[in-house]
Amino acid sequence: MTVFTPPKAVSGSVRLIRGIHRITVAFFQAGGGAELDIHFEGPGMSRQDLAEIVAVSEAALEKQKPQPKNDDEDAIDIKPELVEKGKVLFASTGCASCHQMNVDIKPLASSLKANSLDKLKSEGGCLSATPATGLPRYLLSDRQKVALAAAIKAPITPSKDPAEVIARTMTTFNCYACHARDSIGGVDLEGDLNKFFQTTQPEMGDEGRVPPLLTGVGAKLNLEYLKQILDRGSHDRPYMHTRMPAFGLSNVGALVEALVRPGHRHDAAASARAA
Repeated sequence: MTVFTPPKAVSGSVRLIRGIHRITVAFFQAGGGAELDIHFEGPGMSRQDLAEIVAVSEAALEKQKPQPKNDDEDAIDIKPELVEKGKVLFASTGCASCHQMNVDIKPLASSLKANSLDKLKSEGGCLSATPATGLPRYLLSDRQKVALAAAIKAPITPSKDPAEVIARTMTTFNCYACHARDSIGGVDLEGDLNKFFQTTQPEMGDEGRVPPLLTGVGAKLNLEYLKQILDRGSHDRPYMHTRMPAFGLSNVGALVEALVRPGHRHDAAASARAA
């Protein structure tokens, strides 16, 4: 007659320091089937199977070390080789020409160099109906393509007339989106963007929330103050939520000079009085 002995559970405890430990398990097989399950638990650890965290050697244990779980569905597995490839692509495909990405505190410089305007072809390239691989597709209208081709063939030297400089610079940097000058531009009070111009003092009306009129501004402000505003931006009207951006004098220095030229100051002041 065969007697089957049911599995017997035994337990014990030991204090372990943090790190890798060797473990030896010995058991005696009596009658019945061969069964062995080993579990462990401890402070901050629920009961779990020891087989999930053991290996035949320390090297094997390192290979099977489980990766920490991340419940973030947007989390990605960062692979060093792909990171390096991404840096190269960021610099070589033109991303760094518009966007800044710092590596070791230093920004990645673009390795893609575009031809200067005087070396561009008036036909083909990005102006063609089907630009070649690697060239941008601007979806330009036929009229725009004709105008660009003509400008490339015979570029016009920018006028140094103060009025022309002011109009050109304000168009280039989109100043007209917020400011009006000589009845051009400004916030459309019935447009979609009007709601974005807010103030902490609504009792002031539009004067407390809408960027100021620039007609005659050259006759109202001195040279140094204009330089400060256009170079570093302005926060002189704290009740306005909209902030004056900093453009840098290397970009808009010509605008400052044009606004305060003696002859233009007189014209601007006259325009302001007429308004």
